[in-house]
Amino acid sequence: MRANRPFNRFVTVHWTALGVSDDIAARATGMLIKLAADWCATKKEKMAWAWVRENDAGDRTKGSHVHILLHCPTDVPIGQMWRRWLKRISKRKYATGGLASRAIGPNLRCYATNPLAYRQNLATVLAYVCKGADPDLGGVIIGKRAARWLKSSKMHSLQHSQKSRQGTG
Repeated sequence: MRANRPFNRFVTVHWTALGVSDDIAARATGMLIKLAADWCATKKEKMAWAWVRENDAGDRTKGSHVHILLHCPTDVPIGQMWRRWLKRISKRKYATGGLASRAIGPNLRCYATNPLAYRQNLATVLAYVCKGADPDLGGVIIGKRAARWLKSSKMHSLQHSQKSRQGTG
């Protein structure tokens, strides 16, 4: 990640366990990311993220789920908010097993305090998240599978200038 926002948290949301059907899981993921980013903004902080959706191969072991890599400032206690947001999105009581969240490395500041350990942990997480990128290893991809976001003034300026040249800005 650029802009000094390395991924420091790895979150998995099991939409099926929360009662959210696969046909709306991408939308639910977008809602969750928006809630998290908006909440960080109220703390005057920025969040960077990337997510990948998956579904089991019909064996019902995991169902529809999403892996989210994100950078959240370590002084922003986002961990306590996930269940509240998931209840709001699913319109149900939180179900055990619906959420798994952990630091990438031994703690959320590992990228700064132990860069070698961070890179090793990040490589492991990325290999896990990207396991479906090889068509020989993954299943059929239907619908939106992944997204990422990192807002910076340079990126915004580039996107705006591209739209202007296309006549859409």
